[in-house]
Amino acid sequence: MSAELSTRDRIVDVSLALFAKNGVHGTSLQMIANEMGVTKAAVYYHFRSKDGIVAAVLEPAITGLQSLVEAARGTSEHEDRVRTVVEGLADGAIANRSLYAVMLSDVAVISLVRSEGSLFREMREQLLGDNPDPIRRVKVGMFLTGLVAPAVDETLRDLSDEEIHRGIVALGMEVAG
Repeated sequence: MSAELSTRDRIVDVSLALFAKNGVHGTSLQMIANEMGVTKAAVYYHFRSKDGIVAAVLEPAITGLQSLVEAARGTSEHEDRVRTVVEGLADGAIANRSLYAVMLSDVAVISLVRSEGSLFREMREQLLGDNPDPIRRVKVGMFLTGLVAPAVDETLRDLSDEEIHRGIVALGMEVAG
């Protein structure tokens, strides 16, 4: 790996940690540079703006969600689509705890993610099915926003990844299945 990629990856990692701690608006480029022990100019060398850093931080989750939606499209039965989406979301919530916390709870990130609106809309529609009633819509919305829980709910910290995965899948299938 080249030094440039390594520095870029470090910027992304440090930024995610700072975004999770301070929020996107509460994290400055100077804070990122200070945390890395580099100048702000060094951060600008790799990213033209904080929005560019946010996009790079979100990229793994967006790519994963795109793959998830495409996999769900490949199934013909509603229950299979729901299981594909729910299990994929459970995998993502565990593998990317901090990223999900930032992505699902930071107002600044939510506005940036709107560019991927059709992706999120399709994922939600896969879970809702045809003609969902208001209660089902609320349940699916609560499930999706609740994916941040493994990252922020201290009462879940003693659970294994497998236990959390099983819980997310059980809830998702109950809510949307």
